[in-house]
Amino acid sequence: MKKIIIIAALLLLLVSCGATKKTMQTNEMHIDSLAASKSMSEQVEKIVDTTRTEHGKITITEIDFFQSPIIEPNARADLTNFGNVQGVVKSIRQTVIESNVEEKGESNESRESNESDNVATVTKIMECTDKQQEPAKDPYRWRYIFFISLFAGGVLLYLKRMPVCNWIKKILQGFLKIL
Repeated sequence: MKKIIIIAALLLLLVSCGATKKTMQTNEMHIDSLAASKSMSEQVEKIVDTTRTEHGKITITEIDFFQSPIIEPNARADLTNFGNVQGVVKSIRQTVIESNVEEKGESNESRESNESDNVATVTKIMECTDKQQEPAKDPYRWRYIFFISLFAGGVLLYLKRMPVCNWIKKILQGFLKIL
C-alpha cells in the first residue's frame, strides 16, 4: 500500500510538470485575376472632286481693205510688211468664240481597320503554414515545485517515521558524546 501511494505521488509530480504545445495550421489561398481588353476601330473615307473646267475665248478680227493701186492683184503678198498696211478699210468683221468645258468627276476612297487585343492573367498562390507555439512558462512554477516537494517529504516522513526517528536519535546521541 505504501509503495502504491509513493508511485502515485511520483506520477502526479511528473504529470503536473508537463507542458503542452499549441499547434496552429493555416491554409491560405489567393487567386488574382486580371482581364484587359482593348479594341480600336478606324474608318476613313476620302472623297476627291475631280471636276475639270476649261474656259476659253478666242477673238478673230478680219479687216478687209480696198485694193491699193500700188499692189498688183496677181502679185504675192509681202509678208514682211504685214503690220504696215496702207489703204482704206473696206470692212471689219470680228468673231468671238467662247468655250466652257466642264467634266464632272468624283473619286471615292475608303479604308476600314479593326484591331483588338485581349489579355488575361490568373495567378494562384497557396500558402500552408504550420506553427507550433510553446505556452509561456508559469511564473509560479518554482513555488509549486517547492510545495509539492515539501508535501512529498512530509508524506515520506509519515510513512517512514520509525526509521527516520531512529536515525535522528543516533545523530543527536553522537552530538551529545562530543559535547
